[in-house]
Amino acid sequence: MTDRVKAMFLDELAVNGNVSAACRSAGVARQTAYRHQSEDHEFAEAWSDALEQATDRLELEARRRAHEGTPEPVFYQGVECGTVQRYSDTLMIQLLKAHHPAHRLTINHKHAHGGDPDAPPISSSRTVYDYKATMTREELEQAQELANKALQRGVGK
Repeated sequence: MTDRVKAMFLDELAVNGNVSAACRSAGVARQTAYRHQSEDHEFAEAWSDALEQATDRLELEARRRAHEGTPEPVFYQGVECGTVQRYSDTLMIQLLKAHHPAHRLTINHKHAHGGDPDAPPISSSRTVYDYKATMTREELEQAQELANKALQRGVGK
């Protein structure tokens, strides 16, 4: 691969984060790109940087959709009559999990359904914050202490 082809590949990879699309844009076979990545340390570092740039672009768009929302058309009797702004709680949760350790930590617990001691337990997983509304101050402090200990051990990362 020439330096020009590598630059074209890396530019496209930084935009879309997709190796196949970057290869098509640069006019190079995937196998060739991967071979150069494994043989050329400088190119491998630039490849990694391009993927980070593409990921940053995705994160920026996720934040925009979570905070600003996206317009969604409203129809009445088959005719578009306006728009409403839709926000993504799912994106907001994922961003919190990515950037706030306490939201990554989950508590796994088992409980019998219906109070039947012979019923198989139901497993579920919830974050510490899911429990906050139902906990006493003492229970909350104990949970936070356990969460901190777990994070120190590397659990939930």
